[in-house]
Amino acid sequence: MSTSIKELENDQLVEVYSNAKKLNLDMEFIKILEEEITRRNILPNEATQT
Repeated sequence: MSTSIKELENDQLVEVYSNAKKLNLDMEFIKILEEEITRRNILPNEATQT
């Protein structure tokens, strides 16, 4: 069973984004996360908290 990024709660999305940045994951994946964060209007400080 797969989960869409759109199904994640905001805090889950921010956690995935933070971990992806820390682990230097694929930039395309990080860009997808950033686009979803922007779509949801999550504030920058929310997206950088761990």
